[in-house]
Amino acid sequence: MLSGTVSLPETEYGAPTPSTLVLHASNANGDTSSALKYQWAVVSDTLSLKDLGLSTAALTTETLAIKAPSLIESVNLAVSLMVIEDREGGQTSKVESLTVKIDANNDAPIAIAGYLLEGSVTEAESLAVQVGQVLNLDGSLSRDGDDGIASFTWSIVDADGTEAAFSASPVGVARSLTIPSAPAGANITLRLTVTDQAGQATAANLVLLVDPSDNALPVASAVVITNPVNEGSEGNVIRSTSTDDTGIASYQWSSQRSGY
Repeated sequence: MLSGTVSLPETEYGAPTPSTLVLHASNANGDTSSALKYQWAVVSDTLSLKDLGLSTAALTTETLAIKAPSLIESVNLAVSLMVIEDREGGQTSKVESLTVKIDANNDAPIAIAGYLLEGSVTEAESLAVQVGQVLNLDGSLSRDGDDGIASFTWSIVDADGTEAAFSASPVGVARSLTIPSAPAGANITLRLTVTDQAGQATAANLVLLVDPSDNALPVASAVVITNPVNEGSEGNVIRSTSTDDTGIASYQWSSQRSGY
């Protein structure tokens, strides 16, 4: 009776060598004087013969070598063998079958959002920065031990956790970012999402601690518009021309009557 289970072995960082399950048909018939022919069949819902390292010609040999590919989820293969024996007066055949389970063996990648410091890539969870500083981001410390990393995507994460576009070109292992103005004490969270060849994705954050000393005080100013904006209104209209490098959050008007 044919039987077998196969899975990829644990390996160090780098592409693993696929395990191979070899099925033999040498004991399929006790009469070795007869001429035997072999016909294997391998059926899977998701894997092709090529995925398993098989060809059509390989299905007619005495042994069948099935290579286990890298998988995110376990897969079952329905394997059968028909042994055909030529005898005087005709042919006889015998069929054996089994289920081969290929275990899941593809791990998600490890994302590391680093930055370039004095020519070397440095890993950190947070980093103190100043407004206007050019930060060279680098995700090359990220790794995937199965089939390699397919893409790197950078983004800026808003306070509510939603992601905004990082820049005109957020895709790539290394990107540059000019630190924008931020309110005093505010942080900017950058996210690197790494996707491997199997489609699995992992993200890592780098929190930028913006130096509040770079945030200047707002400049308050106003102008008087002599012509009323609305017909029939009385008095002059005063409009604010105040400015601030990070934007003005609120306005508070007050009046003071001059003494006589």
